[in-house]
Amino acid sequence: SFLGVLFNKGKTTLLRLPDGYPGPFLLPATVETIGGYDAFDQCTSLTEIRVDSGNTHFKSIDGVLFNIAGTELIRFPGARTGDYVVPAGVQKIGDRSFRWSPVTSVTISPDVTEIGDFAFEECSELVTISLPDGLVSIGPGAFHFCHHLAPAVIVPASVTDIGYDAFRGCDRLDSVIFKGDEPTSFGTAVFNDTAPRFTVYYYTGSTGFGHPQWLGYPTVEIDADQYPAAEWLLTHGIGHDTDLGQDLNGDSVKLLMAWALNLDPRHNLANELPKPTSNSASVVMQFYHGNPNVTYRMESSTDLVNWGGEGMTMFLFGNTFTVTLKKDAPQRFMRLVVEEK
Repeated sequence: SFLGVLFNKGKTTLLRLPDGYPGPFLLPATVETIGGYDAFDQCTSLTEIRVDSGNTHFKSIDGVLFNIAGTELIRFPGARTGDYVVPAGVQKIGDRSFRWSPVTSVTISPDVTEIGDFAFEECSELVTISLPDGLVSIGPGAFHFCHHLAPAVIVPASVTDIGYDAFRGCDRLDSVIFKGDEPTSFGTAVFNDTAPRFTVYYYTGSTGFGHPQWLGYPTVEIDADQYPAAEWLLTHGIGHDTDLGQDLNGDSVKLLMAWALNLDPRHNLANELPKPTSNSASVVMQFYHGNPNVTYRMESSTDLVNWGGEGMTMFLFGNTFTVTLKKDAPQRFMRLVVEEK
């Protein structure tokens, strides 16, 4: 034991940090293995995990512990809050790696194929999880008792294995959307003790699912051509077949515009819509342009009656569209029009 930290005799295995270990922790150069799944359990005051530069088995990236190759995330510090993006190159979210963490949102990189056993168990503040295309397996208890996980989870078509109790006890989870066929391996009680209206959604053409129930869970089949916004609506707690022409909260922003701009329709969007900025030579406006089911059109006008594309230059970079309108005579107005394809 060193300062309350328990090692084996040769100090090659870290056995356990004491409950409530405060501040950062430096993993010594001698450590080759982490012994036991509970080595970092109850370390709710641990702010970051550092690794001695001489260690050849582990490394730290932004205070998070990884194997030396950076392919497995081993432990997330127990006192770290907020949002987290898993770095590129990580292939596995390790067993119990986020267990009891107060993290609120996790975006998992496209390289991850495996979420380990009980990886996010009892992450009581976790609200959103982004599962990447290419993910293959979700381990037993992976999101067990994530009480704030809501309102929906999207399971990529690549997932073939979901372990027992994977989402059990997520009592605010209203729905899961399967983008592909029924997983080849599906454990017991995966979605037990979720929200009272919990529903499994699957797409027309998927195999293995049944209607009106599948493995005891109520189901709804979605026609992607008829309801292209279904996933977006469900992930915001809105019915998959809701008319996009509606303004649900009275902010004068229709669902279609919120969907096109990837905004949260549960917010008052009057102040979140794209706004132009001005300099001495031009007016510039940027907005999200990444929805393949939407047609985006920028128009300009001198009289607010006749609209066209005169006077504007446009540039698309990634999912961001930039429109520039020069301040020359005659004075022009500009507007964004979106239409469902």
